[in-house]
Amino acid sequence: MTKTEKCISIARMLNNRGPMTRKEICRELLKRWPEDGMLSRSTFMRYKEQVEELFLCEVRFNFVDKTYSIDWQGLNDDTNLIHYLLAMYDIRSSASMMMKHKDCIHHVDYVTGTDSLHLILRAIDERRGIEAAYTSFRQNTLKRRIYIPIFLTIWEGRWYCIAEVTTHLGQRPCVYALERMADIRITDEHYTPSYTGTHEDYFRDTYGIQGGNEGDQAETIVIRANKVQSDYLRAKPMHVSQREMDTCEEDGELFTYFRYRLVPCYNFYQQLMWLRESIEVVSPQSVRDELAEMARKVLEKYMAIDVKGKREKKA
Repeated sequence: MTKTEKCISIARMLNNRGPMTRKEICRELLKRWPEDGMLSRSTFMRYKEQVEELFLCEVRFNFVDKTYSIDWQGLNDDTNLIHYLLAMYDIRSSASMMMKHKDCIHHVDYVTGTDSLHLILRAIDERRGIEAAYTSFRQNTLKRRIYIPIFLTIWEGRWYCIAEVTTHLGQRPCVYALERMADIRITDEHYTPSYTGTHEDYFRDTYGIQGGNEGDQAETIVIRANKVQSDYLRAKPMHVSQREMDTCEEDGELFTYFRYRLVPCYNFYQQLMWLRESIEVVSPQSVRDELAEMARKVLEKYMAIDVKGKREKKA
């Protein structure tokens, strides 16, 4: 196995389990790669240094209990970025085996925009702009502009860049899908975004990729989920603000109430519609009404098709 694979395994162990001694780490590596034998102290130290180089982190040694721990340098321990990076390295190290046994792998969802990711990150790192042709599906346009990248985010298998356009400096940054950026080049000129907020500010109390606008007010939203959907929501919360309130039996069936604090938006309603009859919005009434209107339009469309089909059969 490669040195990189073992470094990834060390990083994951320290991230998931917490402080571990060198012998504990080496024993775990031996279980996975018994043919390589037990790591020597000097080899382990080289792996430790590469972990720090790969992830720009610090692997600290505690002289009291002789344990190693990982410091992600400002990232919270529960951040999805850490798990995402570890998963990406896992996939890279498994590439040859995945190709060898491709007949055993079914329906792999890929993430779009990754081919442009390095250029966008480099532009952010060097404080430069990116010139690209962007296709807008909503406006049905193709425009070549200079963008000033500020943040990157991923949503439903797509990478997005939150950026300002040099022709509209001072306006609120917009969201652009990397998959729709073509012929990208990094500008020679340096640019500084006029937007000074953090990504937490931009996405505060929002759902999905729609950043909140000035004046948007977060609302407390309560939904009721059946037993099966409640288990799914506990395993993977629908939003960072999710809080479980109460579980009770109604008409012989168990339901759990969940509370959210966010600005209702298209992506949020889309998610609620996807959950279908397994959930019900309890409050506020405005969100119930909006969801009911969406459901009514969907029903009308299918009822119209059904009626038309019956008429055609009779004819």
